Formats: sequence, C-alpha cells, structure tokens
Amino acid sequence: MPILLSEPIEQVPIPCSSPITKPIKVVCNDEEGILHPNLLCRGSRGKCIYYQGQWLTPNQFEYHTGRERSKYWKRSLYIDGKSLVHIMREGKLTEHDRSCTCGPMEKRDEPKIFNGIS
Repeated sequence: MPILLSEPIEQVPIPCSSPITKPIKVVCNDEEGILHPNLLCRGSRGKCIYYQGQWLTPNQFEYHTGRERSKYWKRSLYIDGKSLVHIMREGKLTEHDRSCTCGPMEKRDEPKIFNGIS
C-alpha cells in the first residue's frame, strides 16, 4: 500500500551507512546545513542536507548558498574546516551506491546536530 503524504513516515535503518552516522554540521559559502550521512547518495541524488526548513541534495545546497557555478560539491562542502572530498578520502564519510533507495523524504523532521568528526 502506498504511503500517503499526510501520514507520518517511519524512519527505518538504512543498511549501507557511513562511519560518521550522526547528523553533522556542514558548511558551504559560510552557510550552515545539517548533513545526514546515512542519506548521502552517490551522484548527489539523496536529499541528505537539512537547510532552512527543507531537505536538499548536496548540489541543491550549493545552489542555495550561492555556489551554483561550482562543478564539484565535494570540494565546496566542509565539515570542521575539511572538504567532504578530503573526509571521504580518509574513509570517514561514504556515499550510498546509486542503486540504494533511501526512502521517502517528504515528512522527515529537523534532525538534531552532532558537532565534530572523530
């Protein structure tokens, strides 16, 4: 049975997850959002960043923060002063495969933030 938008959506654990599992502050062009690492999908497909009351893909977050001409979001987004590309190379953050399904995002609540990476 399909889920109606008026019904609350249950958050189910996603089998593929990143070493960083808690929501964390992400910065682009001095604007802050909250990255949900378990929703980060390859190809910037997953709406994994909560910013100004809405869920966005990393590309959309770049656009909303004034970096619309940037070609590589992994270099534009930062956690604790390190670019996502650097954090991913360290193995601290991973993306879901494109075939992964993250589920519906329409009714997700604002996530709580976790400061810092370990």
